[in-house]
Amino acid sequence: MKRRSIQTLVVDARTRLRAVSQNDAGALFTLIDAQRSFLRRWLPWVDETRREEDTRTFIELAKRQWQAGQGFEFVIERDNELCGAIGINRMERANRLGAIGYWLRSDRQGQGVMTTSCRRIVGFGFDELGLNRLVLAAAVDNRPSRRVAERLGFALEGVFREAEWVNDRFVDHARYAILRRDWQDRQEP
Repeated sequence: MKRRSIQTLVVDARTRLRAVSQNDAGALFTLIDAQRSFLRRWLPWVDETRREEDTRTFIELAKRQWQAGQGFEFVIERDNELCGAIGINRMERANRLGAIGYWLRSDRQGQGVMTTSCRRIVGFGFDELGLNRLVLAAAVDNRPSRRVAERLGFALEGVFREAEWVNDRFVDHARYAILRRDWQDRQEP
């Protein structure tokens, strides 16, 4: 697996992915707090993020994972404004495998921001990190998140019943995956 010190990934003229840093803690927490009711439907960590210090703790963990080559967390900036986060985590070096996770504030949804950001992070995983397989899990009822995976050519590999406890209930996950060779085939003209 290649090791790179990439800090910013350009998505398009208006969007970039930037390695999360402690300088983002205040803005990231403010965004999470403002989007709390929207995000908590699908993300179990939202209720545990009660203050800026919780966000700082997450960023410190992300920094350690980055340095160890075990995870790569980015903030999504659109028109120089923080609007979400995306990353590759739960990496298994021996199997050249990683899992993609992401979230986006509600007023930026439906504009292609997450699809293009996810396309860029998939390229990063295969081209820069040397991964062979990327997985993406989304709650079965989270149609916008599932459509991102489907638009990018991820194959639905199955539904994992009661795969995650999200705040007050179990959520079934639709689990998708894409292989490097499948991605490369989709990128050819």
